[in-house]
Amino acid sequence: MRAVVVEYGASQQDAIDRCVALQSQSPPTIDQVPDGAIVVAVKAAEIVWTDTVMATGQYQHQARLPYSPGMTYAGVVAFASPKALKQGVKVGDRVAIAGVCSSDHMSYYLVGIDAGPRSSGVYQTYGGCASYAIAPVSAIRQFPPNWSFLEASCFAYGYDTAYHALVECGKVFTVW
Repeated sequence: MRAVVVEYGASQQDAIDRCVALQSQSPPTIDQVPDGAIVVAVKAAEIVWTDTVMATGQYQHQARLPYSPGMTYAGVVAFASPKALKQGVKVGDRVAIAGVCSSDHMSYYLVGIDAGPRSSGVYQTYGGCASYAIAPVSAIRQFPPNWSFLEASCFAYGYDTAYHALVECGKVFTVW
């Protein structure tokens, strides 16, 4: 098992060339998993512009070092805490992980992403560019059964940006 680990670089290229390393990773232990969280055996992760800027330390939110990049990813639930199990999560579930999923989509932009390197909590170290990641139940997104893990990992970032721009800022569409 492995994880991509970032230390800050002087530029995006320096971060990629010199400051991103592939290291061994052990599965998280039960005491590392907060109640209300899950461990995901990651199958696919999306890397976007934000990840490369974060690796330089020049993004508005700086992750604690070292961390694994990958704000959105998909995989299989390998472990679920007792509180997560009570919320209906089951080991073996196919999940996509992204920011807060609520009916009030604006809260996503106000409170920020609660999983991966852009989070400010205990989940910051555990981005999707690893064999295992830890995420809160609130970051789980369901996806159609005919989608691959790759498709599921790449949907949220672009969709949420477009949704925010068209629906919430532009008022182009009405959501019922």
